[in-house]
Amino acid sequence: MKTSVIKAIQLILSADAEEYRNKIVLHFAEDGSLGYMNEGTHKIIPVNSCKLCPAKYIEIASFASDYLKSIAGNLTYFYIRGNHDDSEITVVVGYKKGSKVDLNGFANELCDNYPEIVGVMSGEGKHPEENNDFKIICGDNYVTSLF
Repeated sequence: MKTSVIKAIQLILSADAEEYRNKIVLHFAEDGSLGYMNEGTHKIIPVNSCKLCPAKYIEIASFASDYLKSIAGNLTYFYIRGNHDDSEITVVVGYKKGSKVDLNGFANELCDNYPEIVGVMSGEGKHPEENNDFKIICGDNYVTSLF
């Protein structure tokens, strides 16, 4: 019989019980609202607040939802990722395959309203992990100090 040795590791818990996430993926509903996808379904649960991510992320998502409402039928997801202190944030807007969407005006307005946003990109597909061929609309495609 083969035996295994499991090495104990020390867990370092975050002092923050809330707003500790530095990445969220929201999805566009047909009405243009943004929310989390209900597990095991395609139902979008609109989000007005979330205790897991910084309030700034929800504020940015709300701005995006309002701005992009008219073309939401062509959009799929809204991805937000920040560095360790959210002084730099990148955003990716997903769109349906074959859709022609112009996000330049949105990207410029977003960056004007939220100076911590260092890059806005777009990608085809239903989820950011489905496609790694992102188009940079403005800024950079990364945050310079993730940790």
